Amino acid sequence: MKRTITTLTTFALLLLAAGLSFADDSLVVSQVDNSQLLAGQKIRVYVSVTNPGGNSIGGLQKEQFKVAEGPEGGKLAERSIIDFLGGGAMNEGMAIGLVLDNSGSMYTTMAGRETKNDSAMRITYAKQAINDFLPKIANPNDRVALIAFNQTIMTNEVPLTDSKADVMKALTGLRQPEKNQQFTELYESLYYAITTMSHIPGRKVIILLTDGENYPYVPPKGKTHPQFTVRRGLDGALELAQREGISVFTIGIGSGSFQNTLRKISNETGGMSYQVTNLNQLKELYSTIQERVLGEYVMTYFAGMEPALRKTVRVEFRRTPKAAALTGTRAYYAATLFGRPQEPFAPWVFAFLLLALLILFLLWILKFGSRKQDASLSVLAVDGKRSRIQPVTIMETQREVTISGDSDADLTISGDSKLANSEVKLFKEGSDYTLMSGQGTVKVNNQPVKAKKLRSGDLITVGNTTIVFDGGNLKRDPTRLMEKTKTSRLKSKDKRGRSTRTPHN
Repeated sequence: MKRTITTLTTFALLLLAAGLSFADDSLVVSQVDNSQLLAGQKIRVYVSVTNPGGNSIGGLQKEQFKVAEGPEGGKLAERSIIDFLGGGAMNEGMAIGLVLDNSGSMYTTMAGRETKNDSAMRITYAKQAINDFLPKIANPNDRVALIAFNQTIMTNEVPLTDSKADVMKALTGLRQPEKNQQFTELYESLYYAITTMSHIPGRKVIILLTDGENYPYVPPKGKTHPQFTVRRGLDGALELAQREGISVFTIGIGSGSFQNTLRKISNETGGMSYQVTNLNQLKELYSTIQERVLGEYVMTYFAGMEPALRKTVRVEFRRTPKAAALTGTRAYYAATLFGRPQEPFAPWVFAFLLLALLILFLLWILKFGSRKQDASLSVLAVDGKRSRIQPVTIMETQREVTISGDSDADLTISGDSKLANSEVKLFKEGSDYTLMSGQGTVKVNNQPVKAKKLRSGDLITVGNTTIVFDGGNLKRDPTRLMEKTKTSRLKSKDKRGRSTRTPHN
């Protein structure tokens, strides 16, 4: 009996330990990728689920997750997961930005003491850790960048590349800064690093290594900073990282209050913060971060249509339907241009926008509103067949226009036997045009005329040829349109079969 009780007790303790282990699992929404928002209304969410030891939990299924979305601060609605992938970065690759502190304090020992022994310096440990990490980036789709900083960004910066040799060469070329350059522009350098990785789709990660707080260079009165003329600060860097969906993992060498700042950076961008005191720990950290990212799950869903500048995404995970839920949230910017985050506009930008619109309107008025359209004649048909003759413009300086079958006429119409000996003239008097026909063989709107003042839209019939008059800037008379409609019924048959004309009012 005693043995049975002992066995049951052991089993109960194992269950309790397992339950505690499950309770200590963690879920982090690492990144929200909105690059497909405009094109396909799709959002991709990268989620990390780890055990108490910080290791990624593999083998999880789509049914164990739920995704909800809504305007920031508003009600969240569940969204259907349309695509689910484990190890998304492993398949698609990722962009890794290595941001390295190269300030004066990085050339001291781990304990912060002055030294001339290169092998004992913090910067040497950092170089060795990165050099050991680079060969582990085995995915051909992965790219890596190196940005070292102190008072400014170092000139041997390496943009995103698939060449690890370029990064190693740049590391070798790092040198201790002069005394007047040993500042730590942590916030501005982080902001700069984020900008270099902006507008890149897919998984984006920055690994920031530093040994201290932000210690900016303050230029003398009347002078400006050699590089950072505009100060973004920590808040600016965090907001940009959130806009661009970049996770920032931080590594702090040594101890101090600056660790709180590094935790803030990681917590607000979907990364993790680590603290190290020896080389072996540092070497392991880069690989730990890589494995954590490679073990993430990627979920795709259709975003809601609610208008909002920022939206909140909540991911929920349960090992079993009745188990306690792990949740993680992250916001993303839904106001985008071509799927890319927009920078916030200062109020004065709208004044310039209104001014630009006003200028465009004035240009339109000058170009179109004040432009005087010339009158024109267009041949519609010859012998009942549609003509391909283009409109003939009557220039403002032309006082008289002749229409006939003669080659010397202003408008020559060939193939019409009735025009062989006829000539029609169009006279301009002020802004009016008058049609004259000595032989009376001309009709305007199906009515025979010898002299007729034309209005825009009048139909002129000369022989077997139909011509339309466009008065240009002359206003069209709506009553004339009615007349044209009536007179277009050219012929109708009476009861005796005789052809009669529709009366013209």
